[in-house]
Amino acid sequence: KVLKSYLNKEKVSKQIYIAFALISISGSLALFTFKPEILNANKLDISASKNENTTFEFGPYPDEEKLNQLKKEGYDGVVSLLHPLVVPAEPVLLNKEIKIAKTLDLKVISIPMLPWISENEESIAKIKKLAQTAKGKYYVHCSLGRDRAGLFKKIVEAENKEIELRNQ
Repeated sequence: KVLKSYLNKEKVSKQIYIAFALISISGSLALFTFKPEILNANKLDISASKNENTTFEFGPYPDEEKLNQLKKEGYDGVVSLLHPLVVPAEPVLLNKEIKIAKTLDLKVISIPMLPWISENEESIAKIKKLAQTAKGKYYVHCSLGRDRAGLFKKIVEAENKEIELRNQ
């Protein structure tokens, strides 16, 4: 019915429909690209801890409020899996995160992973090394805290058999 109505309208009306559709799509894309927490209703509430010396908590991109909370809770840093080639959002979000973390004296460990289109060999090697050597509390995230963060968790579990999992 909407399509039939659209096809029967004058040229000016069609242009208004098209403009409205493009504005709506662009606005939604920008909102969900730069505010990934809106899409993340279910957080990954799993921690992996190693000998009580190292804790990895997994979740979505941490906004300024979350970074402040992590600092107050004694976290040593953040492991960011955002990749600069996932444009337009991830380079912007990573730079913002680094600036905020610096003011809070939180370390940012960047291990960029391309979602779905790469083997991420270099990143996986870095994650394995971190699983063996890290000490402290770290918040691990990708954009939504699901795919790449979940892969990080699996790699750490496989690399270090001393890891215990617990629900938060």
